[in-house]
Amino acid sequence: MEGISLVHKHLIHKLPSQVLFIMCWIVYGASYIGRINYSAALAGMIQDGTMLKNEAGLIGTAFFFCYGLGQLINGFLGDRLSPFIMVFLGLSGASLSNLFMSLNNKPVFLIIFWGINGLFQSMLWSPILYILSSVLREDMQKKACLRITTCVPVGAIAAYLMSMLILNYFHWKTLFAAAAIVLLAVLIGWTLTIIIIRKYLVPKEYKQISTTGVKLSQSGKVRLINLLLISGVLLMLLPAIMHGMIKEGVNVWVPTMLNELFSINAVFSLFLSMFLPLISVSGPYIITALYFKLFNKNEMLSAVFAFLSALPPLIALLFIDKLSVHVSIVLLSWVVTSMHGVNHVMVILIPVRFALYRKTASITGLVNSIIYLGCAIASYGFGWIAQEWGWQSVIGCCMLITITGALICLIIINRWTRFKEELKFQSDKIV
Repeated sequence: MEGISLVHKHLIHKLPSQVLFIMCWIVYGASYIGRINYSAALAGMIQDGTMLKNEAGLIGTAFFFCYGLGQLINGFLGDRLSPFIMVFLGLSGASLSNLFMSLNNKPVFLIIFWGINGLFQSMLWSPILYILSSVLREDMQKKACLRITTCVPVGAIAAYLMSMLILNYFHWKTLFAAAAIVLLAVLIGWTLTIIIIRKYLVPKEYKQISTTGVKLSQSGKVRLINLLLISGVLLMLLPAIMHGMIKEGVNVWVPTMLNELFSINAVFSLFLSMFLPLISVSGPYIITALYFKLFNKNEMLSAVFAFLSALPPLIALLFIDKLSVHVSIVLLSWVVTSMHGVNHVMVILIPVRFALYRKTASITGLVNSIIYLGCAIASYGFGWIAQEWGWQSVIGCCMLITITGALICLIIINRWTRFKEELKFQSDKIV
């Protein structure tokens, strides 16, 4: 009986972290339903003459610009404010923004409301990463930071499936109304979960942030700019922009590209596009395995490999006019998988290194804001290039961007390695 009691106590103590992780996973996965729905609606908007490609791209640019700006602001706030309240506000605003999108069809209002959606969506990732790296039980933190990445493709696939179903029977506006309802449901679930955890499940000593966070808080007085310079992360912001251009640029424009190049309807192009996130879920797992087994836990070296792994499929896609739609989807999925590997390095593996200085949310917010600056550029720029010179020119740009990003990460490797050694020394002194 005593053994059973001990096991029971252990499970009860572990339960809040497990429940909290599951809810974080659901929140961030659902957020993709409220942002990828625009990409799904894009082909329909262009097809029914609502707007041209470059006009439609401006709406995406508004989202990414506001999302990037919001990431910068909310990253700094995430190290100072309650992450639970920030997630609540983010879900509330994203739900309302999607609702207002469903009630409008004038480009100026669509641009404004989708930009507002970007601001509220930016309130989700930094506090979620803070929760995973500092609030969960210490023995669960590393696994949680890896497993959270699976919510992205699942959320994307759910968005595509919902979009296909809705577009087959309703107008593209219904996509935004449906997303608003989903986000509202998740908001209610988040609120109830936090109330229950804080009131009933969490032991008194667990209501504090993890002991690691408390112990290392004395190192939090180091200035952020000094950390960026010493570590080389300041220079890494350039490849962050570049990878963002490819990762989200491809996601935004693939349904439209398939629709135009292979003369398939919007619904079928969405069905094919669904395979991108399905395959790309492997990116973070592949790069994490290589990070531990081949690259000696060096994040910059891992980023170099992930960038360069996108080159073979991009070279093949230069001849997309001679390829079948199925082969093209496989190659595009390869590219997106590689970029998800880069993304995992830049927004998870690197920021959690700064937990010693209580700067995890600040770093991830800054890096994410820069990544989405690249997304904003690509959302408009790729549409403009495709309209002026064709889709193969877009692929050629992606190749140049990939090579440049890999070279810059290669230059940073020595500086990053020295910073990691200093980080280990400081950690040993505190412990």
